[in-house]
Amino acid sequence: MTAIVLPPVDKDAVSRKTLLGGPARLFAFLDGLQTSPRIREILEGHGLTAAEQDDAWSLLRIPREHLPEFPRRPPAADAIAACERFVARGMVIARGKLGLRFPDPAREVFGRIDPKWGEKGVLAVLVVRSFLEGCAAVAERGTDLDRGALAALGEAGITDATLAELRALVATTAGHGEPEEPRPRPPFRALDAEPAEPDVDRLRRIYAWMTVWSDIARLVITRKDDLIRLGLASRQPRKRGRAASAPPA
Repeated sequence: MTAIVLPPVDKDAVSRKTLLGGPARLFAFLDGLQTSPRIREILEGHGLTAAEQDDAWSLLRIPREHLPEFPRRPPAADAIAACERFVARGMVIARGKLGLRFPDPAREVFGRIDPKWGEKGVLAVLVVRSFLEGCAAVAERGTDLDRGALAALGEAGITDATLAELRALVATTAGHGEPEEPRPRPPFRALDAEPAEPDVDRLRRIYAWMTVWSDIARLVITRKDDLIRLGLASRQPRKRGRAASAPPA
């Protein structure tokens, strides 16, 4: 992948205060990036390479090898996402196929699923697990209607291989519903003195890096809490309730 070329920075177009604040802003951005697998996956999917991240850390004079180990996206997260996709699409097709032609096996397959579970996160895994239990019960019962129902699922693309893949996904998610332990963050000291001439060049590069990747992040990251974590948005204070109006005289 071709690295993004940082645009030149006109020293007269950027104030001294902005340049001096660049390291703190870059540190906040990198800290949010490295401690959130979700944010890192989004930005790496839009071209942010490991080399560019290393360059940014080196601009802060913090070598990557001196940083703590940051969490990567766990396999369970991909398995949960796959379950969500199956519930949103495969389950709809399966329910339709069986409901029209095999209502009794359909009740066995889908009767364990609570409509309140929805199709997101670990609840999607629960839906898939219940679906697999229903399919296993139908296969064990083994009547002509049951065999016809399983054949109908095969017509919908839900074959024995598909069921095996779903069982593997559910097994991958076992025990991974808890949030990750917070990791220690590297220390940082903002510049508080007039930089020497070589530092001015470094501050310009920091400003250029942040200009490129903050613009990209605002385009591709939709969750405000993620933008806050990167230092690109701030929390709005809660508005106090309006004071009760005085009763009429």
